[in-house]
Amino acid sequence: MRFVSLSSRTQLLLSFVAAGILVWVGLSSYSFISKDNVLISKDQEISSLTNSYQSLQQDFETLHNEIQDTTKQLTQRQAYLEELLNAEHGNTTSAIESPAEDATTQNSTPQEQKSPGTQPNASPQQSTGPQSHATTAPSVRKPALLSRFFSTAHAEDAEYDSLSQLRQAKSTLLHLETQQNQQAERLIQKIAGRLHSIEQTLKTAGLQSQQILELLDENVSPYMGKGGPIDLLHQFGTAEDIAQQTRAAKTFTQLMNDQSRLDDLKAALASMPVIIPVERYYVSSHFGIRKDPVTKRRARHHGIDLAGWWKTPIMAPASGVVTYSGRNGAYGNFIEINHGNGFKTRYGHLGKLKVRKGDHVTTKQIIGLMGSTGRSTGPHLHYEIWFDGKPRNPMKFFKAAEHVLKIQQQQTSS
Repeated sequence: MRFVSLSSRTQLLLSFVAAGILVWVGLSSYSFISKDNVLISKDQEISSLTNSYQSLQQDFETLHNEIQDTTKQLTQRQAYLEELLNAEHGNTTSAIESPAEDATTQNSTPQEQKSPGTQPNASPQQSTGPQSHATTAPSVRKPALLSRFFSTAHAEDAEYDSLSQLRQAKSTLLHLETQQNQQAERLIQKIAGRLHSIEQTLKTAGLQSQQILELLDENVSPYMGKGGPIDLLHQFGTAEDIAQQTRAAKTFTQLMNDQSRLDDLKAALASMPVIIPVERYYVSSHFGIRKDPVTKRRARHHGIDLAGWWKTPIMAPASGVVTYSGRNGAYGNFIEINHGNGFKTRYGHLGKLKVRKGDHVTTKQIIGLMGSTGRSTGPHLHYEIWFDGKPRNPMKFFKAAEHVLKIQQQQTSS
């Protein structure tokens, strides 16, 4: 074996070289590890930001969808309110008044907004504007606040470029809902007054409103089956906001129920035979227990006797369908008319019949002439009103005639 001897100077030099290599290896390792940690940290930061962005985007889309759904339903409610007001008076005032601060700044719809990452469209859309009060066919004017959502822009196409805009839109929608709710409450009060008036009129005729509603031929309310205007809105926001939305939904539910009841009662009153079928007459025998003119004994009389001249015209007190026309025992020449909604009228002792079974008759149409056929002691009309399968006192119907005719005229004009 052969050994190599190195001088002290060479050994020292080699030691420095070895130390340098070790330092370089250490520094390189540290740098590599440090950079790796930085990259890991950056990756974690990017992942966190990505998650935050995705969460924010999800919040954006959720709120955006909530606002779109709410806008659609508020639009339906607005149309419902306007329909009610127009049907009542041909009203030219708005169903919902916009705040004064919005009246001058929101006369047209805002320019279309874009979602994050895109540029907004610079060309604004033109608003339909308020309706003129001088038009011959008045309609309800939409306030500026409503036009932002309900005018020319479609709710499903509305987009916003930030959550702040969405939150502002949400605040505006909640404000609109408050205004609609206030208008609905005012309408509920008006409808309640009309329902009370109709129910008092029915009491005068000896009828109950619930009886009338149960005997309706069909569901006549024009608002039934639509559903949209009073659907419970998608609730969002603070607990106070949700409580407000719940109150509004209940208010609109009550409004629709009350309006449907009013419409149904009006339709029933349209079938109510309140017109006196003879123009010149005197009451020769009343409804109820009376002394029979032939047997002279007390007996029940299901109608009233309206005495007059021979061949006095007999009129239909309401429109309907003739269900009987001909000879009918003690009634003599007899007519029965079905007016619908539980109402029927009968006419006895006629001298001449002018309608046949199956004929459709209108109010005040001549259906026969007064006579004294059948079991009768002289020229008169035996007149009966039946409701819900039972005879009713015609005199009570005559008392209610003025109020019922007013309601019928309102129904016809609307």
